[in-house]
Amino acid sequence: RLDWMSVTDNAGGNPMEGPSVVAQRIKEKGKDTIVHLTCKDRNRNALEACVWQYRSENLDNVLCLTGDYPAAHQGYFGTAVPVFDLDSTTLCRMLHDLNHGLRVTGRKPGTFVHLDPTNFFVGCAVSPFKANEAELMCQYLKLALKVHNGAQFIVPQLGYDMRKSTELLAYLRQNCMEHI
Repeated sequence: RLDWMSVTDNAGGNPMEGPSVVAQRIKEKGKDTIVHLTCKDRNRNALEACVWQYRSENLDNVLCLTGDYPAAHQGYFGTAVPVFDLDSTTLCRMLHDLNHGLRVTGRKPGTFVHLDPTNFFVGCAVSPFKANEAELMCQYLKLALKVHNGAQFIVPQLGYDMRKSTELLAYLRQNCMEHI
């Protein structure tokens, strides 16, 4: 039995079909999807265009990720140059702002246009499986920043340390984020 699937944004930097193509096929089978969106390959305008595409395709569950620096994958003429114009935190903020009806500059100088609100369910990732306390606290502080900027759900990195998973839940409760 399968209730939903999470669709990655070309894991490992390998250029393939975008996650929306796979997500649409899953939706056609009647299942919910979470589409991953990474900042490594797109500037802010391209990210916004991608988000509007997701909206038009009714792909409303979006996991905002910074993405990994491209490794030595040999694509067309070598390894791609990363973009990182935004990170996962600012991407969460952009989706949050879109959900509230973004105000953008109009075509005529001094004018503004209010875009219709979207209905994205914005997610973020966290890794509670860091080896030392300093690395772990950086993860938790960034998690709090992502929640402050609009993240509505969390997907923890996969791990098999129940103590670390329990610590994450305790951190969420102590910091009034148990609703996430």
